[in-house]
Amino acid sequence: MANTVSGEHRVRIPARVGAGQADQGAAKPEKQLNAFVRAVALIERLGNALGTLAFTWATVVLLGGYPTVLSQDDDFWLATAIVFLEAARMFSRNNRLDYQLFFHTKGAKFTHSRKWMLVMLVFMSGDSNIQLAEFLYQVYALVLVSIGNFQIPAAVARVMLTLFRLAPQDYYGDNADDPAKTNLAPSLNIFYLMVFAQGILYFVACLLEIFSFIPRRALARHGGFKGNIIGELASMICEGNNKYVAARLLQNLFQHIQPEFRNSDLRKICETLPKVLDAILDAETEVAELEVLIGLSAQICRVIPEDFSQELENGHRKEIFVKRLVDVLKTNMHPAVHCPGIRRVVIEQAIYLMTCSSRYANVLNQYCMMEALLMVEHTPSRVERYRIFLGGTGIMKHKEPPTNLVAIAKELLCRQWVRGISNVNRQGM
Repeated sequence: MANTVSGEHRVRIPARVGAGQADQGAAKPEKQLNAFVRAVALIERLGNALGTLAFTWATVVLLGGYPTVLSQDDDFWLATAIVFLEAARMFSRNNRLDYQLFFHTKGAKFTHSRKWMLVMLVFMSGDSNIQLAEFLYQVYALVLVSIGNFQIPAAVARVMLTLFRLAPQDYYGDNADDPAKTNLAPSLNIFYLMVFAQGILYFVACLLEIFSFIPRRALARHGGFKGNIIGELASMICEGNNKYVAARLLQNLFQHIQPEFRNSDLRKICETLPKVLDAILDAETEVAELEVLIGLSAQICRVIPEDFSQELENGHRKEIFVKRLVDVLKTNMHPAVHCPGIRRVVIEQAIYLMTCSSRYANVLNQYCMMEALLMVEHTPSRVERYRIFLGGTGIMKHKEPPTNLVAIAKELLCRQWVRGISNVNRQGM
């Protein structure tokens, strides 16, 4: 949770009953994250202070005191450009542009620390290759965001503009003895050094922002509040508040940290089943939402198959649920980028149903699941190979290719079909 005290943002981990020394270990990443936030805020404030001083120095001392003797080719226009650059930071958007356009850390991200904890929990995988790929993906995405918000370019511009004049030190030109140029060089050096230092501070702050997910991830991994989050996600689904977002997060938690779930967590998740199944069976549910909901129901069926089967049987939904799966599969033979995994989650759900009980294979055969699988087999899709996209381009593949899932589902269906024929032959004898 994020608390704000005197403008400073801190993350506080929910207390746990019976916590002892474990809380001391959990407090370490919390302190590290708070120290990180304070460090970035300090660098940011120092940069802002230097920018304000440089703006005042340029307008009062340089452009006000030396307007006629500044070099028309270099210093006058450079000072003017820097003044306008700094004015844009200081006065745009009610003096908050430095937090949102040029530097958005304090006003944007750390305010939502709790949401970041949820996102970090989504990207927890035990596979080292996946961890590395996700690490690089997050760095790449954050670099793009930083550049898109003019943070790094603005910092680099400050550094390069000032070095262009600090290095040669040729401020006086041909008229070095002109009395009007007295103290011109020290005045320009002070100005350029302040802007140079401001650019360096902003650049360092931008780099820290790019890697800010590291302490957040450590807090999410070691904070010890997964149970609280699972409970909140389950409540969001049951109450219908952002249920598709909650379902997506819960699905990813299943995939990455399911072994750490406690019985109490699984009970909370079971409570979401009626709502999830109702939404899947609702004809008005969009395809992208179906992908999320069926993906979650497949994970629940995999982990707690008895509870899942009981919910289907009690609600008399077995046949209608299976028919819905087959229909969704048949009507989505060409997955789009906004729902690339729709066929994958349907096939996974069918596999987990048949693994749970062979009677589901009979129902799937009854509603022509084999025909739908053959259609999938003959219409391969490139987008469904990927689990992470950037700008419509897949950058990280699933560990299990779609063809493997189709083969597993077909084998389970055929096994039950052969078993049924054997039973008929036995009865005939």
